[in-house]
Amino acid sequence: ESFMKKVVSILGDPYHPHEPLVQFIQTILKQLPQKTYWKDSGMEELGKELGDKPDLVILSKENRLSLGDAVKNMWLTKELDHALENYVAEGGNLLALHSGLSCYPETSRYHQLLKGRFVHHPKQTQVTYQLTDGTSFSFYDEHYFTQVKQEETEIFLRSFSIYGESLAAWRHSYGKGKVLCYTPAHSLAGMLEDMNQRTLIENILWFFESK
Repeated sequence: ESFMKKVVSILGDPYHPHEPLVQFIQTILKQLPQKTYWKDSGMEELGKELGDKPDLVILSKENRLSLGDAVKNMWLTKELDHALENYVAEGGNLLALHSGLSCYPETSRYHQLLKGRFVHHPKQTQVTYQLTDGTSFSFYDEHYFTQVKQEETEIFLRSFSIYGESLAAWRHSYGKGKVLCYTPAHSLAGMLEDMNQRTLIENILWFFESK
C-alpha cells in the first residue's frame, strides 16, 4: 500500500530512558517498506491520538510513573484503558514493547488486550531468543519472565537463560484489530542487534497485512 502509515509512540519510564527507545523506533520505522509519519507523543495526548485512529500505536512504557509501587503513581486511567481497548477493537494495531508489558493491573482492559504480562526479571544476563523455525539470536538483556494465555494467542519467540525459559513474544487479533507483545530488549545494544530488529520488523509488517 502506497499511502503513508501514521505511527504514534508512548516511550520511556523511570527504568527505561526515553532517548534509546526513540533511536530504536526511528531505526525500525526507516526499514519498513511502508512510508511512515511518526509522532512520539506523551500519555497526556494519548486519548486524542487514539481518537485520530493511527495505523499503529507503540507503547513502551511501564505503568509506574516513579520508582516504587505506589498505586497513585500509575498513569493508565480508566478513560485511557477504555480508549486503548476501543482503538484496537475497532481496527487499530498495538505493539506492546518491553516495559509496555509491565505493572498494568490484571483487572485492566489493557491486560485483556495483551493476553499476557511481565511477571519479573532476574539480574541482566545473556539471553537467547528462539523463533518457531529454530533460528535464534542472543545478547545481554533483562530476561523477562511472562505469564501468557497461550491458547488465545500465537507464540512466536521463546527466551532462554541460566535462569530458565519463558515466552518472549506473541501476537493475536482482537476485535477488528491486532496486538503484538514483544519483550526484548532493555539496552540500546540489544534493541539494535540485527536479528532482533529483523524479527520485530517482520512482525510489524503483520499489522499491515489485510485483515
